[in-house]
Order: sequence, then C-alpha cells, then structure tokens
Amino acid sequence: FRTGDPAVESELFKIGADRAKRIIALSRDDMRPQEADALMLRQVLSLRGVVSGSEDRQPNLVVELQDVDNKHLIDLISLKKEVLVTHDFIGRLMVRCAREEGLATVLEALMTFKGPEFYFQEWPELIGMTFEDIYTRFTD
Repeated sequence: FRTGDPAVESELFKIGADRAKRIIALSRDDMRPQEADALMLRQVLSLRGVVSGSEDRQPNLVVELQDVDNKHLIDLISLKKEVLVTHDFIGRLMVRCAREEGLATVLEALMTFKGPEFYFQEWPELIGMTFEDIYTRFTD
C-alpha cells in the first residue's frame, strides 16, 4: 500500500492514477461534512489534472460526499464521474426498505459475501438472443 495526500498531483502519479481505469474517492469520516467535501473537491480537481486527456481514456470515477448541497460543485468538474452522497443515499435506502417488505433481505443478499456471486463478462455472440436461449447455453 502507498500513503500520501490524494489532493497532490505528484502523489496521484505515484499510485498510477493516470493509468487507472476506475477510481473510488472515499470521503473522510473524521471531519465535518463541509471540510470533508472541500477536501474531496480538491482531490477531484487534482485527479482532473492527472487524468486529463481524451474522454475515452478517463477513468470511471466514483466520488463520495457527505452533504448533498455540495454535489453541484463536483458536477462542475468535467470528468466521467458518479457522485454518491452517502447520508442521502442511505436515508433513501432505509425509507425504501421500510416501504417495500423484503427489500432489506434482497439487498443484504446482494451486498454481502455470503451466497451466490456476480461476475461480469462480455459475450458478443449472445446479443439478440432471448433469455431462454442464453439460459440453456450454460450448464451451471
């Protein structure tokens, strides 16, 4: 593992951020939301300097924020990114679980390491086939 300041471009080059396909930027939980989000903004600005180039070479970036009011600041930066406001997301998810009986059980099954797993792979030869045809092609 490497340590350093993720808001400093030279540190990001050390860890290969310029060659990354995916980057997850997690917010610090030991700071007030405004301070943590300001740090995330600096980090995303630094990442923009490191991964600048054609849009198809930019990594998929997921940014965690703590305050939904700061989301628009991250949206101003031109990178391929998804912004996740954890408090907002968790709150909406809890309300949804309260309204939909069994949803919490489904989410627990999907997001834990118990039971079946998901694997992603592209299968161009399956494009245009029905689900039934695809299902019968695989033995397990």
